[in-house]
Amino acid sequence: MSVATLPKRNLAERWSAENPELKQLVHSQNDAPLSAKRNTLIIPEWAESTHAAVGVNCRQCHGQIDESSIDQWQDSVAMRACEACHQRESESFVRGKHGMRLGSDLSPMTPAHARLPMHSDAAHRELTCNACHSGHTFDTEYAAVQACKNCHADAHTLAYENSSHAELWRSELSGDSPVGSGVSCATCHMPRISDGHEVWVSHDQNANLRPSETMARDVCANCHGLEFSLSSLADPALTANCYSSEPDTRIKSVQMAHDWFAQRAAARAKRVAATKAKRAQKQKTSSDKQP
Repeated sequence: MSVATLPKRNLAERWSAENPELKQLVHSQNDAPLSAKRNTLIIPEWAESTHAAVGVNCRQCHGQIDESSIDQWQDSVAMRACEACHQRESESFVRGKHGMRLGSDLSPMTPAHARLPMHSDAAHRELTCNACHSGHTFDTEYAAVQACKNCHADAHTLAYENSSHAELWRSELSGDSPVGSGVSCATCHMPRISDGHEVWVSHDQNANLRPSETMARDVCANCHGLEFSLSSLADPALTANCYSSEPDTRIKSVQMAHDWFAQRAAARAKRVAATKAKRAQKQKTSSDKQP
């Protein structure tokens, strides 16, 4: 039996193809100033990251380095540095609630602004790119689940760990299931979008929440049928338990539409058959009249 998987992100492959002069960098090739190397964790983390693997050195994010004018180095990386390579992700990020203040040139959003329940110790965390892609590892596995749970304390989030979706996620991380078969928080709320050439992750986590039915095409349909998806999204109880069970009520409109198209197809087939029969009868009659 085939296992449903998400489309594979291909930014690293495209970057390497578009920048063939850039090669994988190792620890000793970092171009950070001495002041940045005082933290002994930073350079090793960078050396193990995808950035180093595709030839992105420190100064491409932190600014140009001139040891004689160290003020050019920026310890804090602004979102505009991320935009240089992650344009679609950055543009979608500022359209969602996480990044909308940055999109308006305001200070970053914090969980203290939220209406949903949040962990009290997260109230003043600033929601920038580094809030989820922390440090220099930019760990997407961490960003996909744990980063969400660090702030969110609503029933839907708290129910995730006991859901069948979380079981699939853990199975993928353990290597027991194929890459892309797990379902994380990001799988549903930050879907992967494909235009036939590029597969990128939408960072507008609000785009498919109101109405939630918009998740059916870009999210649920990767694994489920349309009728099951719409029925699940319409069930408030399933929203609360993070879709840990099947919907109690099934949406009839999808089956009604299917039946309507089936009836039209049957009626058309009947008309075609009748037309063919008339033509055959006409040809037979004409043939019988010939001497």
